[in-house]
Amino acid sequence: MTKKRSSFNINIPYGLRHPATGSKNTNNDVAFDNMAEIKRRAIIKAAIVPFVLVLGFCISIIIGSCHNEKPVVTDEEKKPEKPVVVKSNTIAKPKSKGVDLVNPVRPAPAKFPRNSKMPNKRERDVCGEIVNGKFSPGRDLIFVTDSRVWWESDNDGVSDDECDHSMHRAMEIPFRRLVNLVEAQTKLQLRVQEVYRPEGIHSEKSLHKEGRAIDMTLGYKNGEKLKTAAEMNEAYEQLCKLAWQAGFDWVFYEYGSGSGPHVHASIKATGPFLTDKTK
Repeated sequence: MTKKRSSFNINIPYGLRHPATGSKNTNNDVAFDNMAEIKRRAIIKAAIVPFVLVLGFCISIIIGSCHNEKPVVTDEEKKPEKPVVVKSNTIAKPKSKGVDLVNPVRPAPAKFPRNSKMPNKRERDVCGEIVNGKFSPGRDLIFVTDSRVWWESDNDGVSDDECDHSMHRAMEIPFRRLVNLVEAQTKLQLRVQEVYRPEGIHSEKSLHKEGRAIDMTLGYKNGEKLKTAAEMNEAYEQLCKLAWQAGFDWVFYEYGSGSGPHVHASIKATGPFLTDKTK
């Protein structure tokens, strides 16, 4: 019976003698060792390459996270900045036109006694006559309000349809500047008694008919009037100085018996506008 040759190969280390021949299998052993070395190197490479790739990937993630790391933000920094809101009834310094509504535009006069005026000329010579045909209420008048001001027309009741908020647009800049000066330099409240009045008590040539004149006093911030003549005289003289510093073209400390003591201030129709209007 013929024995089948086994297909199972036994690896014989280099230098051992072959059991059948008793001689060294030099060529086969060398080839085998070379193949073993190649396999060993291939195994090492197969193990190192993934390790290197994984290591590089981890390093790139660490570096990327360092670059993208966000700074620590405190609770105060997380709070959004509150926008500066300017109330509709008050106007701060308008940046678009560069108009200063806070600081005086003239030095204060040393004194401003009763029945004196600045400049010491007639109102019409300084501010001009009323222009009548050229004046248009819809174009030239604007509605101005400020919560820091006491407006007489707001406190007259329903029987009086006068609106002291209506004034010539050239008056807005000095008026708003005056409100700020009164707020900054006194403990009193500006009171507006009369501005635009097309008909009524004023003369035919009065600048009130174009909203270019304003009658004002000062009072307590609770809405009450000043109580003594000395107190009124001191306050109204200061108001005259502030109105002149605010940029009104003509200021008069009027001390008439009929209308009572008050400050009358007026402007030219050609003055600069803070609020532009079209026809």
